[in-house]
Amino acid sequence: MKTLHTTIMRRIYYAYALALAFHPLTLHVLALSVAGYLLARLVHVAVIYHSLLEVRVGEVGSYIVTMVRYADGATLAVMTVAMLLGISFLWQLRTYVFSRHDSVTLGYVRLGTM
Repeated sequence: MKTLHTTIMRRIYYAYALALAFHPLTLHVLALSVAGYLLARLVHVAVIYHSLLEVRVGEVGSYIVTMVRYADGATLAVMTVAMLLGISFLWQLRTYVFSRHDSVTLGYVRLGTM
């Protein structure tokens, strides 16, 4: 009986671990981390920050456009992926948080959903 209980609980733990590992938020965090690492390897953030501080306030927009225009393809691709993943992550997080608090339940009566 003890071995049966141990086997069943092991399967439950494995299923729970797989559910956590393949949850959309976990995958988003993993992909966003990889994109951030690649972006940090391709672009030196301190140099960009220092260069941005040297530009006058009224010319910041044109400086950013020029900076993006002359960037290489790999940097632009990683930047685009990182931005899209960030937006998607925030959307998934908002959906996940609001799906947990969308209704109020008192006893057996469900009072409504938003």
